[in-house]
Amino acid sequence: MNKLGSLFLDDFIKENKPIFFQLTGRGLLLVIGAVMTLGVTFLLFFFGYPDFLVAAIALILFAPTIVFGLGIDRKLSLVERFYFWILTKRRIYQLENQDRKEYHPRDFIQEKTVRETDPV
Repeated sequence: MNKLGSLFLDDFIKENKPIFFQLTGRGLLLVIGAVMTLGVTFLLFFFGYPDFLVAAIALILFAPTIVFGLGIDRKLSLVERFYFWILTKRRIYQLENQDRKEYHPRDFIQEKTVRETDPV
């Protein structure tokens, strides 16, 4: 297949660039999420909410911030897995000579090790 561009340069193009005070978008989100979580937690403690509820709300607010801000979603490829499960499962495999073969779950494809002349 013909690939345009450079595989080496793609890594640099995908790299996040600093937005504010040398922080990338993910770092900025991490700082804003941490400050917001601390502020909400402080206000809940100030107004006398139960400790269990305050801890639960802080965890609910801070967990996604940590996952996205530290790039854990990239390491676990969560977005790609999510898209894989919600997209249509129809797969088309393209070969070098541009012939297309469509595979369906009902197709019978015999293993390469099985021959018609093998004893049963």
